[in-house]
Amino acid sequence: MQIANFEEKLNHLKDQFLQFSVKKKLFSATDKIIVAVSGGIDSCVLLFLLHELNFNCVVVHCNFSLRNEESDNDENFVKELSKEYHFEFETKKFETTFFAEENGISIQMAARELRYSFFEETRKKHDCKFIATAHHADDNIETLFINLIRGTGLKGLSGIPVKTEKIVRPLLFATRNEIYAFAKKNEIKWREDSSNQSVKYMRNKIRHDLLPMIEEIKPGFSKQILRNIEHFGETNNLLKEILNEKIKEITFNSDNKLFIDISELLKSESGKTFLYEIIAPYGFNPKQINKIWSTINGESGKVFYSKNYCLNKDRDKIIISQIHTNNTKRKYYIDEIQEWISEPIELSINHLSWESSMTISKSNSIAMLDAEKIEFPLIIRRWEHGDYFKPIGMQGFKKLSDFFIDNKLSKVDKDNIWIVESANKIVWVIGHRIDDRFKISESTKAAIQLQVY
Repeated sequence: MQIANFEEKLNHLKDQFLQFSVKKKLFSATDKIIVAVSGGIDSCVLLFLLHELNFNCVVVHCNFSLRNEESDNDENFVKELSKEYHFEFETKKFETTFFAEENGISIQMAARELRYSFFEETRKKHDCKFIATAHHADDNIETLFINLIRGTGLKGLSGIPVKTEKIVRPLLFATRNEIYAFAKKNEIKWREDSSNQSVKYMRNKIRHDLLPMIEEIKPGFSKQILRNIEHFGETNNLLKEILNEKIKEITFNSDNKLFIDISELLKSESGKTFLYEIIAPYGFNPKQINKIWSTINGESGKVFYSKNYCLNKDRDKIIISQIHTNNTKRKYYIDEIQEWISEPIELSINHLSWESSMTISKSNSIAMLDAEKIEFPLIIRRWEHGDYFKPIGMQGFKKLSDFFIDNKLSKVDKDNIWIVESANKIVWVIGHRIDDRFKISESTKAAIQLQVY
């Protein structure tokens, strides 16, 4: 973009913001709005625009206690900024790490749950109509690539929705560079989050490594990607309208279960697409759906699991039912084709060819196992009293309870232990020790690497 055109766009960013909000029917001039402000540049620009346009806002800030003094300084900064704009201010300090451990989820998932729960609680308290977040065009592109890497359908290619029930994203039209330039031009204050530079998170790797590389290969590719995202979204909406009518013909509900007629699925050349659209909302990912489809003409009795649902492939029906179990007793299943899970923890699964010259990782967050000794599906579950395994390097077996005592684990630590199990044998006490029976040896030809994040 030429400098003159870029300057002109900067001058009209406020107008574009308003036009985008009106065009997408995000909110009206009389609506009271919750504004999520982290203290970063994006949310500070969002707050500035809403203030300039005289919206009635309540500022909310989450202190996740993940960066010690830096987190507290962010909170104080947003509080002072709210005073400057004469907006009401609400904040809450969370023990995010403890919440993640208690619920057996990743830090990122914990922060998301805490964040949106607090937003909704504050929205109701202040009788606000919407919650505005500062997602922008670059977030949209990054989300597209995350979905592609993890596996997705047309919905995942449609990026971040502009509006989801009470959540609105009025900055999705603007790029990170445009937001930065606008902030500098208008002398908007913000704080830098040091964690945004860490490439241990997938989104940051995409932002700092992958996208600059693609931009170098194809300058200006981001505009094309954004046009594609919009096109995918429109196509997805059209497809949903068509599919919904067909889905009514091949499914029915009974006794709190969903039944899918296999013979009707097979009549269509797009049967696999119909299956995806029917069962994806129940938490089944694309890799699982491919596996389910590959067994559609096979023997009955095959069972697949998502976070909250069980899918049973019967003779002429696919039956989906909700899992009703206590979270502490819940088992999570990993199929052989899966490469990533986010529940109950974030875990990657990589299949590797192995040579004796290769190095075995010594990190506690990584388990490197002999693939020939592993039987799928793997199971992730909480440890239970009576569990035992053969810690690597030991000749005999040891009860997990004794292993924890030997390693001086506290009660809180023990209560948050997850294990990986294969064919009723413990493979890995996650974050601590693998089982000697599954270790890589001189005869290993193929390996499986599990890594927890």
